[in-house]
Amino acid sequence: MDAGNILIVEDDRLVAEDLELALTGFGYRVTGTSASAADAVRKIEEQPPDLVLMDIRLRGEGDGITAADWIRQNQGIPVIYLSAYADEPTLQRAKSTLPYGFIVKPFQERQLRSSVEIALSRHRGEKEARKAEATSAVQSALQALSDDVREIKGRMRGADFDLQQFATQYGLTHREGETLRLFVADQRVESIAPTLSVSPSTVRTHLTSIFRKLGVHSQAELIQYVKKWRGGMDSG
Repeated sequence: MDAGNILIVEDDRLVAEDLELALTGFGYRVTGTSASAADAVRKIEEQPPDLVLMDIRLRGEGDGITAADWIRQNQGIPVIYLSAYADEPTLQRAKSTLPYGFIVKPFQERQLRSSVEIALSRHRGEKEARKAEATSAVQSALQALSDDVREIKGRMRGADFDLQQFATQYGLTHREGETLRLFVADQRVESIAPTLSVSPSTVRTHLTSIFRKLGVHSQAELIQYVKKWRGGMDSG
């Protein structure tokens, strides 16, 4: 079976060959080997693996820790370090890159296999957890939006119902009721006219008729009248 793709970054050719032989025997696919940090970065950009086995000491500029830090920040691919020895400052640098394991050379196949299995399993779990968290966040946002929409629609239905009662109670025509509904919501003749597909002068005519039927003399009085009526309906 193909359990995962692994890149080997090791400047000792014999060790790299032994690692590849062991990994393929475990069922993994080795995507390539690199002897330098620069070559490792290039190969990862071309074909991102599921896991990187990284020797700390490499040829050329930059070491395995530098490469691992780049991988963590730019690719999010798990890294397991390989090293025959390392002083305390080097170990502290390596720890700062948050590796998924540390294998001491010469490696033992049993340790190699368990380290790789644990690293891949941990990484899969973390990806699934992040995915679930992101999905949950999206669902929560959509639910909140849905609740807001329902609340707004409920308010709108309540307002329309109130105004229908209002129009009936005060003998307003259907068109006058529509004009009143839009006027209460917007209070601008210029906005009401295109909504009703009539001219601004027609809207003013409807408002004048509404003023007469209600006994009010200004737009401000009309708004207050409607609010007062609504308050009386709510308290009743």
